[in-house]
Amino acid sequence: MIAGMDRSPCLCLLCKVPPDGRWHPRDARIASNVLDHGWHIQGVRADNQTPGWAYSIGMWHTLRSADLAVFGLPPIEAALIINQLGQEVRNGFPLHQDEPRVMFTGYPVRLRVIRESWSPLFFGAGTDFYRTPFLPGLQVFWPDQQGHFPWDDGADERCHTNQPLLWLEREEHPPGLWASYDPNAA
Repeated sequence: MIAGMDRSPCLCLLCKVPPDGRWHPRDARIASNVLDHGWHIQGVRADNQTPGWAYSIGMWHTLRSADLAVFGLPPIEAALIINQLGQEVRNGFPLHQDEPRVMFTGYPVRLRVIRESWSPLFFGAGTDFYRTPFLPGLQVFWPDQQGHFPWDDGADERCHTNQPLLWLEREEHPPGLWASYDPNAA
């Protein structure tokens, strides 16, 4: 976990129901999954601009743990990683920045804090649910087959380019597909 996270209030749609008591259908589906399963996973399919990604919504509400995002994998694969880590938190193993966790694949993952400047680009449904920027959030990084992470020398091209470095502020991110990402591009 990140120091101090567990003291912040939750302002989500479940904790502060809209004044008229009505939710957008997408928000109602997310709220239902959070109530039934502890979190919802929002997937974003790959397109001609970016690889796919997925992120959780509701871990903060349910577990007072950071929500998670996995980039560069098909949403179904990213969801498996998110669900495993969420279950570990539920079982009493909190998440810590940069702590390696071994996944069902046998490969480790690493976690890094997501900066608020990325929230509007990648986490719209989470931002709507929490009614604040998508925070706290941790990005889950996966390695290449040699065990290199995107920031390591020698990381293969797919590992390096398919995962944005969201622990950096947007204006500090190296040029590339993530720095120029526009969710409104056709």
